[in-house]
Amino acid sequence: MPVRAIAVSKDEKLIGSRNGLFYIDEKKQRFKSFKVPQLRSNMILCIYAFEGKYYIGTYGGGMYVLNPSTLALSDFEAADLKSTPFLKGHVFSIKSDDEGNLWMATSMGLYCYKDGKQIRHYTTENSKLPGENVYDICFDSTRKGWICTENGLCIWDPSTNSVKSDVFPEGFIHKDKIRTVYEDSNHELYFLPDKGAIFISDLSMNHFRRMQSGTPLDGKDAMFIVEDPEGWLWIGTNLGLYRYDKKNNFIPYNFVDGLPSSIFITCFPVIDEEGTIWFGNSKGMIYLTSEQNGRKAKWHYPVAITDVLVNGKQSVYAQMNRENNVYKIKLEAGQRNLTIRFSGFTYSEPAYMSYKCKMEGIDGDWQLLSGQSEMTYYDLSSGNYQFRIHRVDDPESEISLIVTVAPRFNAVLWSMIVLVILTVTLTYIYYHRRMKRNNLIELTEKQQPVIEEKYRKSNVTEEECRRLAGELELLMQRDRLYVNPNLKIADLASILNVSTYTLSYLFNQYLDKNYYDYLNDYRIEEFKRLVDKDEYSKYTLTAIAELCGFSSRTSFFRYFKKVIGITPNEYIRSIGKTNEE
Repeated sequence: MPVRAIAVSKDEKLIGSRNGLFYIDEKKQRFKSFKVPQLRSNMILCIYAFEGKYYIGTYGGGMYVLNPSTLALSDFEAADLKSTPFLKGHVFSIKSDDEGNLWMATSMGLYCYKDGKQIRHYTTENSKLPGENVYDICFDSTRKGWICTENGLCIWDPSTNSVKSDVFPEGFIHKDKIRTVYEDSNHELYFLPDKGAIFISDLSMNHFRRMQSGTPLDGKDAMFIVEDPEGWLWIGTNLGLYRYDKKNNFIPYNFVDGLPSSIFITCFPVIDEEGTIWFGNSKGMIYLTSEQNGRKAKWHYPVAITDVLVNGKQSVYAQMNRENNVYKIKLEAGQRNLTIRFSGFTYSEPAYMSYKCKMEGIDGDWQLLSGQSEMTYYDLSSGNYQFRIHRVDDPESEISLIVTVAPRFNAVLWSMIVLVILTVTLTYIYYHRRMKRNNLIELTEKQQPVIEEKYRKSNVTEEECRRLAGELELLMQRDRLYVNPNLKIADLASILNVSTYTLSYLFNQYLDKNYYDYLNDYRIEEFKRLVDKDEYSKYTLTAIAELCGFSSRTSFFRYFKKVIGITPNEYIRSIGKTNEE
């Protein structure tokens, strides 16, 4: 199940998920779970160990305190105050400072308690807090508190006990929605935005920058960062886990390394007394021991060419020769469109595999492929080519394919043949589509009652649909899963811990829209938000569409016109913006 919060001591573990709270004491052989009705909400957002007790924040159910000696769960001391979020509100994060104060980031501002009594409560009305929804507060080595809200950053100044929002230099990231802030051993701060590249700054904010482009993190959203004993950073994203040396080296981890899923959600890792790092994943809890030190086992899985298609359909794999990881193939003069299919053979889902490839003579530099297991080259000229490919994290896995294309002969005759074939094909396609459209209309009219009958005996209640819809909206707003173009309904069902059928019922019967329309509506809103920012004015429409999760320019333009009624270009002009084509 998706793990959202972790607290680990020498013998005890407390694990929070969307299905409740789980306590484990391995030394005393004790286990206990807490769910509704013991909890007002099953969705656990944060856990914090403080002064011998565990403080638990939930989504919609307030805040609880667990006594590990008795396993008694009680409301937080302030839960009797109806005006606080500790009874029915959201508690996103719980932290303590070096003076023993307990801080709670909630849906009703930022609270601070000392010895069980409230000493501060910052809101948008009594302070410079940018937003009421406070997602996190992170104390750095200078004792400043970096406060992350729905509308941007502010800083708690311990010298004046006040919240400040006018201390940021021009070009800083303080106006963006920030998920959390992390300080490494070099005293550099890493800001994880809700969208976009990681932002890095020194403590004084005199030197800051975005993380460099052209890395495996491009197009992915960072969910957490933690530093291991060797000074490397572990970065969990919505599409993969990476180990980073803070320079140029990124080591990706996937299924063959032990990940049950490459999808990480917001769950801050924990390092226990023995140096073991515990991570929360969308399909469970995983750990890395100190003995491993981030070193990957040397699994010798070679990349292999699994098929070669010519002109889109003709397989010529049987005609290939292989010797010392070098494949060779000879093509005829008319075989000029080549699709090369390959596999890393790591027993990982292809959607999460990453490769680097290069066609000598065509590609000027290495191309990075993520979730793609084939490459196509069109209209190859006569001559010799060499296609090279290896896994991103293993240059030794490289193989190559030498392609020889024979010279053209009788170009006039071939042109006439192609013209005849094209005419016949277009004629066939025209009549075939016409018949298919007519058949589809008839079939749709006949099947409509059947589609309704599919859900007629469903046991999914309206209350469950309402709950799932709320959780789904939280996932989309906080974790922005829609920016992943490869997100399948099965992936989303796994994160929500429901069946695909239940999720399909939610979309089609309760929300009255299909799965892809639901995602695309969020993507359209993301596009409208991005084009309104000056920092994206130099981006092409295609690039922005891809950042929003659209898999192609065509699907983006088509859906935008369908929903908004005008083209993306017309929309941008209507708001007084310009973008490169």
